[in-house]
Amino acid sequence: HELTYIRLVKQQTNAYTTRVRTAYNASSNIAEYPAGNELAEQLKIVARLIKGGLKTPIYVVNHPDSFDTHSNQVDPSDKTKGAHANMLGILSKAVNAFQNDLQALGVADRVVTTTFTEFGRRIKSNNSGGTDHG
Repeated sequence: HELTYIRLVKQQTNAYTTRVRTAYNASSNIAEYPAGNELAEQLKIVARLIKGGLKTPIYVVNHPDSFDTHSNQVDPSDKTKGAHANMLGILSKAVNAFQNDLQALGVADRVVTTTFTEFGRRIKSNNSGGTDHG
């Protein structure tokens, strides 16, 4: 029974791989994505899969950095600079390119983009220039 199950999973995986490859190759990106942005690279693939007709209802991509920082999140002299601002900049640029691509590909009306984090944060900074879990 176990061997039959493994063979079935292998067969289904091969079929799904073929379908994903076909969807990916059926389209190309129109918008320009920021270079060196790993999140943007993931979203670039998702845009092609959507345009290529893949019917996957939910795609999950991951930010390359961890927002689990408790100290030195911002530059003390300029709160718009620092590690946290850099991570949000990566996110902003990637999502902007993705939305531009979806619009240019004519599929923006079929897509909802959302972000989430696995933990909450307190609004007020702690004494080490970071935020703690809320």
